[in-house]
Order: sequence, then C-alpha cells, then structure tokens
Amino acid sequence: MEQFKRNFNSHLEASVCKHLVNVYTTLSMSIVLCILGTYIQVSREIVTPQIGALFVLVSLFGFMCVSSTKQMFGIRLSMLLACSFWFGVSLSPVIRMVLLFNDPTIITTALTGTALIFIGFSICSILSPSGKWLFLGAPLSTYLLSVTLLRLFMGGNFALEMYIGLGVFCAYILYDTQLIIERKRTGDGDVLSHSLMLFLDFVNAFIKLLRILKDKDNKKKKKSN
Repeated sequence: MEQFKRNFNSHLEASVCKHLVNVYTTLSMSIVLCILGTYIQVSREIVTPQIGALFVLVSLFGFMCVSSTKQMFGIRLSMLLACSFWFGVSLSPVIRMVLLFNDPTIITTALTGTALIFIGFSICSILSPSGKWLFLGAPLSTYLLSVTLLRLFMGGNFALEMYIGLGVFCAYILYDTQLIIERKRTGDGDVLSHSLMLFLDFVNAFIKLLRILKDKDNKKKKKSN
C-alpha cells in the first residue's frame, strides 16, 4: 500500500489527486443510494419500475440543467443522489427475476466482481501514462451506437454480446478515468459530472456481469434437469 501511495502521488499532481478523492467519495455515495433504492423497491415496491425510470430522467435532466457553480453544488448533489436512488429502483425487475428463478448469491457475486473489476481498471488507468487510453473513446462510442441500432431492427440479447458488452464497459472505466484526469488538468473540476460518468460505468458493468452469471446458472439448471 505504501508503494502504491508513492506511485499514485508521484504520478499525479496534488490537485488531481484531491479531485479524484472527491469524485470517488461521491461515486461511493451514489452506489450506496442505488443499492438502497433497489433494496427498498424489491422489499416494498414503493412505485412501479416505469415511474422509477421516469424519476431517473427527471433527476438527470434537472442535474444537467443546473449550472455547475459552488452555490448550486448542494442542489446538484441532491439531484445526483436522487438519480442514483431511482436508478436502483428501476433496476429492481432484474434483481427480482434473479431472486425468483436463480441462486440469490449471484447478486452478491456480481456486485463484488464488479467492484473488483472497477477498482482494478481504475488503478490501471490512473497509473498508466497520461492519455494512453483516450483513443478508446471513438471505437467504444461506435460499438454502442451499432449495438443500439441492431437491437432496434433485430431485437434480442445474444450471449456473446453480454461478454463483449462487459469488456466494453471495462474499457469505458479506463477511458473515463483518464478523461476525468485530463479534464481536471485543463481546468474542468466538476466533481459531480465526473462521478456520474463513473457511476454509469459501474452500473452497466454490474448489469452485464449479472446477466452473464444468470445465464450460466440457467444453463447449469438445464443440464441438471
């Protein structure tokens, strides 16, 4: 750990280090609120998933419309945390399906696995040479656009796409982490927007990993039957 701290501090400027600490602190709060939203919705069902998704859009729209000034920081933080909570609520149908038809430990495994993946790729990105992973932006965006169009015209969710999708969001962790560092160096210190970027990477990686584990569990049950 001491060696890692020395490498971390020597690789990044003090202002960037402080910014990343604030970003990851806010990200942790968002993940906790997301988990809480899922837990409350699964246990009590406070609203329909569609209403939850609508609240996500409303919170996100409000977050994007409010200016990123110090005076508005508290309001934007509240909107970000509200967006995270309702995001968790909107994920409840997927979690409920796993609880009903699969091994419930899959959820814990997926969450733990996603956390380890996120930490590993984040450290790799932070300690990599400046700008090394920024070239990933264009191909990743092209892939997501292509997959979206294919789903619109062909539908379905292929097994191979889940594995590729997990790899894509792992690559996004590399890309977004370095993008945040470079933006901070150029004067963009918007902690909340940067936290939102990483939050979406975390959630998408979790969903992909959960579906992979769910698919494996279904295949195992079919073989046993």
